[in-house]
Amino acid sequence: MGLDMKDTIEFYDSIRGVGEDNLKRLTDSQGWSKSEFEKRGIVFDDPNRDIALTEDEIYGIMNSFPESFRNRISVGYILGNGPLWFKSEKLEVTGDVNEALSQTSIIPSHISHANQDKKQNISLFKLENVDPKVARIIHGEGFIHELAHTANFPGHTGNYEDLMNRGIVVRYDNGREVPFKKMVSEFEELMKDSSPITNYSSFYWSNNDGKVQTDKLELAVNEELAESIAAYQLGFAMTPNPENRLNPFEDRPKIKEFVEDLINSEFGK
Repeated sequence: MGLDMKDTIEFYDSIRGVGEDNLKRLTDSQGWSKSEFEKRGIVFDDPNRDIALTEDEIYGIMNSFPESFRNRISVGYILGNGPLWFKSEKLEVTGDVNEALSQTSIIPSHISHANQDKKQNISLFKLENVDPKVARIIHGEGFIHELAHTANFPGHTGNYEDLMNRGIVVRYDNGREVPFKKMVSEFEELMKDSSPITNYSSFYWSNNDGKVQTDKLELAVNEELAESIAAYQLGFAMTPNPENRLNPFEDRPKIKEFVEDLINSEFGK
C-alpha cells in the first residue's frame, strides 16, 4: 500500500478539477521573485522538462508559504530527472520499470541529505504513463512534501541525533519557544492518538500506539509531518479513510493546529 501509488493516482484522477484548482491557488502565489530565490542559492534545473510544473509554478508553491517558513527552507537545486521506481520494500530504487515492485510504485520526488553548506537538493522524477493533469498534482504534492522536510528538519545530514542536538529553538507566533527536540516529541505524541494521514506515511508507522514500521522514530515523524503539511496546503490527501480525502483534518484537529503553528514559526538559536 505505502509504496505503490496506484490508489493515489486513481484518487487524484477522480478529483482532477478540485486538485488542479487547489494547486493553481498555490502556484499563482506572489512573494519573492526568481532573483530572490536565486540570491538565496536556490537553482531550478530541468533541461529535459521532466517536471510537470513550470519554474514559475515551483516558485509560486514556495511563495504560498509564509515568509517565516520560506526563511527555513534549506534548498540548493530543484532538479528534473528521469523516471524512478521503488524496487523493494527496503526502499531500494531502480530506473528500470521491469525491476520495480509494480508499474505504479513510482517515486515522484526525493530530497538529498545536506551537503557541507547545509543545502539539500530536491529531485522531481518524470512520471511515465500518468495523465499530465494528474502528474501536475503528484509533483505539486511531492514538491511540498520535500519542501516541508527542508523547513522542518533544516540541514538534515541523515543523522537525526546530530540535528536534535544543534540547539535549534522553535519560536511560535504566540511567543512560545521550545527546543527543536521537544517540537518533534510533541508531534510524536499527537501521532500516537491519530493514524497515518496518507497511504504513503503508513509505510513508516501504524496507528497501533504510534508503532514505527522502520527502526527510526524520527523518520516516521519527519514523513508524517511532511505529508500533513502537504495535505494542509493542498486541502486534500490520500487518507486511508475515503470520507476524509477532501477534508483530511476532519478527524485530527489537533494535528491541523500543530501544522498551522509550525508553518508560521521561526527557527533560531
